[in-house]
Amino acid sequence: MKQTTVSLGEQLVREGLLRPEQLKQVEAEAKRTQEPFQKALRRFRFVDEKRFVSFLSAKLGIPEVEMTHQIIRADILGLIPQNLVRKFSVVPLRKVGKQLTVATSDPFNLNVLDQLRLKTGFEIRPVLATESEIWNAIEQYYGVKSDIRDVVQSLK
Repeated sequence: MKQTTVSLGEQLVREGLLRPEQLKQVEAEAKRTQEPFQKALRRFRFVDEKRFVSFLSAKLGIPEVEMTHQIIRADILGLIPQNLVRKFSVVPLRKVGKQLTVATSDPFNLNVLDQLRLKTGFEIRPVLATESEIWNAIEQYYGVKSDIRDVVQSLK
């Protein structure tokens, strides 16, 4: 039996989270800007962020996490350099043995997960969170003071 692959956009339409005409708009924009479908979808805001993360979690079998309920220790935050945390929009949450759990809103970017593995030496276990929750956590835990410290450090 021939197996067909259904795109993420088509799955969103099937689930009733996106209308066919919205899918066409997002696909056209992704093609025009040469960016991933998910990034174009976020910009249009056709699908609520939280619902999208829950959808991805169910489809991909990747756990979903509520960032506002996380208390992250300083030693865990230090496991990924701040410039990578900001560049990749990820937040380290916990470490168990050689496994580091990292919140992300883009589980499709395997390059990011691979770079984190190479940089940290840990096996990376992704969990899903909304992009806005991740950025709120980055500001909460790394904040502006850290940005200023990085700028001063780069001037030395």
